[in-house]
Amino acid sequence: MPQSTVSQHLGKLKSHKAVAYERKGLEVFYRVDDKKVKQTLKILID
Repeated sequence: MPQSTVSQHLGKLKSHKAVAYERKGLEVFYRVDDKKVKQTLKILID
């Protein structure tokens, strides 16, 4: 997958607060926001 595509997807996830991120210098580290994942799964299951 091209880097630009990944960046666009991560941008959308960030705007919906589905991922959390931390910037260290020029690098950005992403992680799934557990609360959002739980909420999404609950919506899908109900």
